[in-house]
This record gives sequence, C-alpha cells and structure tokens, in this order.
Amino acid sequence: MEQMFLLKQRLGRGRTLESSKAGRSQGVGLAALLLLALLACKNKEQQPRPEQPSPALPQVQNPQGNAPAAAQGNAPRGVAPQVAQAPLGFTLSHSSINQGESIKLTFSRAVQPTSGKNWVTIVASGKPDNDWGEWKYVPAGATSIELTPKSTGSLEVRLHDTYPDHKFGVLQRASLNVKAKAKPKPKTACVDGQTQACPCGDGTFGRRTCDRGKWPSGCFLCD
Repeated sequence: MEQMFLLKQRLGRGRTLESSKAGRSQGVGLAALLLLALLACKNKEQQPRPEQPSPALPQVQNPQGNAPAAAQGNAPRGVAPQVAQAPLGFTLSHSSINQGESIKLTFSRAVQPTSGKNWVTIVASGKPDNDWGEWKYVPAGATSIELTPKSTGSLEVRLHDTYPDHKFGVLQRASLNVKAKAKPKPKTACVDGQTQACPCGDGTFGRRTCDRGKWPSGCFLCD
C-alpha cells in the first residue's frame, strides 16, 4: 500500500510540474505577441504622413482698380497684408486764374511715399520734364497743396514722382492759364484843354493849356 501511495504522489508531482511548465510557456508566448503588437503600432505612428496639397487661395479684386491681389489668408500670421496703393494724381481748383492768385492741387489720396519726397511745380507749357518754376515738396500725409505762379500765360502744373529716387518722373500734369493784371493808367496832372494862370516873369500873368495830361513848362499868352 505504501508503494502505491508513493507512486501516486510522484505521478501527481510530475503532472503539477508539467502544468506549471505549460503555463509558463503560454505566458511567455502571450508576452511576445503583445510586444510585437506594440512595436508594430509604434512603427506605424513614426511613418511620415503624405502631405496634403494646400487649397488654392481665392483671388480678390482690389477696390482701387489695381491688379487682383491674393486674399488675406496668403499673408503670414501676425503680418497685415499689404494692399497696393492707387496711382497718385490731382485735380486743380481752377483752370484759369489772375496774376497773383494761388492755385490749389487736391490729391486723389493722401501722399504716402515709401521713400523720398513727391514735389509739385509750375512751368511754361512745353518745357522739358527736368525744368521747374515755382515748386514745393509735398509733406507726407498731405491731401492738398497750394502754389502761387509768378509767370503769366499758358502754364503747366506738374506732380513729380519721389525725389531723389525718380528725380524728374512726372506722375500727372494739367494746363493752367494765368491772366496778367491790367496796367494801371498813370496819374495825370491835368485834363487836356484845361487852362490856368501862370507868371510871365515881368510881374504879369499869362495862361497855359494842359497838353496830354501835363502842364507845359513855359507860360503863354503873356502881355
């Protein structure tokens, strides 16, 4: 009986050891599968994703009439998009003035040069662009300016591009007629035909007659 009990006990231990080994093998196999799955997921995340083509930005029409500009989304973040300025021009307050009067130029927009200074001048019609008469620099931000021409006749008002970048480039020109003032009539000492008494030099008096607004130097009709 004891031998039978010992044999069963040994058989039971053997089965327990085999079950333990089998459990360990299954545990190692599951751990290996989990490790492989984790490595596969990590490799998939590290693979570069294909770049998506950026959508084309819509084109907007510049309200000032220039070439279409890209929409505001085209500008970098934090930087305001730059809108091209409309061409600078002017209108005259009058096309004809009298000598000594001033002429006013009203600009199409505020003058904001990126560099240099715009300037205006008045010259005789037909003069080359590098000629100038009365002139002024246009202050930055100005919307109008006045000039007083000294010359008379057919003149030309010119708005020049920035100096010294463009020197004598003319942005716009306009005709101006300046009427000369009428010359005042000279004052006369007398009216033609008028007579007055004058001393003859011997104590007597004669008369003299006004000639062309002047009294003659001598005395006539003396006795």
